[in-house]
Amino acid sequence: MPSLVGSEMCIRDSDWVTIRVEGEGVYSFTGDTWGTMYPAANAVWNYSLVEGQRAFLVFNPLFDNYYGYDVGIKPERIYPFLTKSVEELTDENEEEFADHPAYLENMWIAGGYLNVIFNQKLPTTHKHRVSLVKKAGEPDIADDGYIHLEYRYNTYGDTLDVFNPSVGVLCYNLNTLPLEEAKGIKLKINEAYYGAVSYTHLRA
Repeated sequence: MPSLVGSEMCIRDSDWVTIRVEGEGVYSFTGDTWGTMYPAANAVWNYSLVEGQRAFLVFNPLFDNYYGYDVGIKPERIYPFLTKSVEELTDENEEEFADHPAYLENMWIAGGYLNVIFNQKLPTTHKHRVSLVKKAGEPDIADDGYIHLEYRYNTYGDTLDVFNPSVGVLCYNLNTLPLEEAKGIKLKINEAYYGAVSYTHLRA
């Protein structure tokens, strides 16, 4: 029998979530903090969401232990994000991935994803490409115990001269990597402010 969460039923909360498609137009969520969540009520409609897509969810928690889920909720807002996989970097496709300077604000590993908040100079015509890549032929886990990846950014030479930052969010699914067997990820980035840098992210 589900139990009410606390003494208030209209306490708004939020979490970064992974979307689970339960059926046509029916979704549940796996939150980085709240665990599995099922809409016991709904305040949002007409969303076309994809299995495994990442999102930021604003919701009211209603019930604990809701029919096999950690909590029953009332979703209030869903902000879905572009969710991509790790791609293979080869000599043949390196030019397409490019390595233009990237303006990164924050990144972290959670829920089996690398989550990235970034700024960019807006394009005039061509949509920019942002990619998380692993060099072909290299072992999944290097001798130092880490998975080595690169963050690649291609502006296609199309940006406005004035830097009027446009904030974006990207999430990369790490399920093709042996993350549980590694110490974490070492990520190489061409930073707009700092040049070529390497960040170490411990396994979440």
